[in-house]
Amino acid sequence: MKKEPRYSFLLCALLFILSLCSCGRSANDTTASSGFSFTTKDVVTAEREIAGGFGAYHEGFIFCDGGLLKYMAFEDGKTHVVCAVPNCLHKDSNCSAWLGSSYLGGYAAFVNGQYYFISYDEETGYLDLNKMSPEARDRQKVCSFNYNDYTRGETVYNINSVAYIKNDIAVISCEAGTPEETESEAGFTYSIDWKPSCVVADLRSGRVTDQLDGYSVYAVYPDCVWLEKETAETEKLTQEEYAALEDSPYPSYLDYLAWYYQNTETFRETSVYFLDTGELVPVHAIPNLPRIDESGLVQFDIESVDLGVFNGKVYCETAKGTGYEIFGIDIETGTHSLVYTIENGSPLITNMTDYDSIMDNGKILFVRYEQEYGTGNGIVCTLDLETGEVREIYTDVWNVKYRMAGETDDSFIINPGDGKLYRILKTDYYNGDFSSMKGYRLRFS
Repeated sequence: MKKEPRYSFLLCALLFILSLCSCGRSANDTTASSGFSFTTKDVVTAEREIAGGFGAYHEGFIFCDGGLLKYMAFEDGKTHVVCAVPNCLHKDSNCSAWLGSSYLGGYAAFVNGQYYFISYDEETGYLDLNKMSPEARDRQKVCSFNYNDYTRGETVYNINSVAYIKNDIAVISCEAGTPEETESEAGFTYSIDWKPSCVVADLRSGRVTDQLDGYSVYAVYPDCVWLEKETAETEKLTQEEYAALEDSPYPSYLDYLAWYYQNTETFRETSVYFLDTGELVPVHAIPNLPRIDESGLVQFDIESVDLGVFNGKVYCETAKGTGYEIFGIDIETGTHSLVYTIENGSPLITNMTDYDSIMDNGKILFVRYEQEYGTGNGIVCTLDLETGEVREIYTDVWNVKYRMAGETDDSFIINPGDGKLYRILKTDYYNGDFSSMKGYRLRFS
């Protein structure tokens, strides 16, 4: 019997506001660098840490620097290498914190009581996804991806980000392609037609359960992945198809590609991939989708305007006048309802638009401007999605200096843009008391 698609309406809210501007996102430009990860969430996203990214968990910050996995303890503010090897010099693969490359290694997160991170093996040319205990023992290779060994005839990968889901699934956003070998007088050369790809891996078995070539990862949720695929009016020729042409007006395949990308109109087709069933469903097949073409093609760049998921609903913001409306969309039924209207202000999204802005088990932070946008002060408030209660916390400048960059079970991580990260207990934050807030400077070599 054919299995009917179990449509999740998680995407409805996001697509409901695709064509709307998210003006509140320009309120603060002091964003820290990429790679933030939240360990109290169901999905922990980690990017390459060379730009100074970090993850936060109950004991401190985890980050990658100088080809090593490191952490800075909240207690003393000291940086430690995540290594338990006696008398280790931290200079080779005998070190449990060794990443093999300061550029290729990283993507670190602390999930389900384990460190997860990517390392590069110079001998094999593979990128390894590893896990290790908090005591820096029992480092294990979960799965591997060929990075630069072109002689095997295998697909090679260039990883962009890894989303670790707490039910032991990893969703890897990457480019992938198979090297094509060409022999010439100078020897063998390789060309690769890189394509975006989404790889799904089981962290328990280490098995890659699916690979969706041609799809870019836009958003990862506990039960599904939102994917984008570029669709063109005219299909691009492969290198083999181009070589088979009897007459070509272009000197080389690269010249043809340059012409193709300059003269071909492209569209973005959106789909949802369900992690439990492996179903890939185009958005036009999901009922009750407002504000989208019947073909399912979105002919403009998609912006992240969703706030996050809580208790079976996805919450989104949509601009209205000088403020914003916050809607909740029921994932099971697809119905939506107005939750709250910010008359003169905007939601305070986290410092990275790709990550959940619903903090502390169901609270949305927002600022209510005392005057016009861009002037005066603002009152920082919380909206409790469980009770509907709105609470004023403290007064700050209109664009709010203390922006969230992460959280742990009992603390918020704040990035005010002064080169430091700050930890404040949630109880103190809700009381507007910043006197005990402690600053940390993660140093990257």
